[in-house]
Amino acid sequence: MKEIVSNIVAFLILAVVLYFSFKRVINSLKSGG
Repeated sequence: MKEIVSNIVAFLILAVVLYFSFKRVINSLKSGG
């Protein structure tokens, strides 16, 4: 059970990091282009 929880936490962290980096790329593209 603990492994599943740690996998979910790792997935959520990865999703948040990807979300913010993706948002930053979109913002730079908007201001640049």
